[in-house]
Amino acid sequence: MNISNSKSLYPCGRPLLSLPEPLKIVILGATGSIGTQTLDIVRANPGRIEVVAVSCHGNVDVLDQELKKLAAAVPGFKHPLVAVTDPTVRAEASALFKHNLLGPGPSALIEAIEAPEMVHVVVN
Repeated sequence: MNISNSKSLYPCGRPLLSLPEPLKIVILGATGSIGTQTLDIVRANPGRIEVVAVSCHGNVDVLDQELKKLAAAVPGFKHPLVAVTDPTVRAEASALFKHNLLGPGPSALIEAIEAPEMVHVVVN
């Protein structure tokens, strides 16, 4: 879905095109079906939406692949903060996401939502 062709996002008729650009979002559950579909929308609208933070439970390989696809599709891609809630994959997550990995466990979700940048939307 290319959002530049959308007329409204909300039932009240607020035009999607009047939203801040780029729209800064956090995607909780980025490896699930809603999360990957949200990433598809981000890739289809380069420069219009910025992913500030993402999370997954333990599917760090899938998250890494999704972020690589995003980096390839979005000029000027900035790596988002990453929250991984499964402590058993912490070492693997640390190797993949190095400097962007948030604190261990479920509390990392709170850190992702409270990302240092302004966040307009949290997709959960």
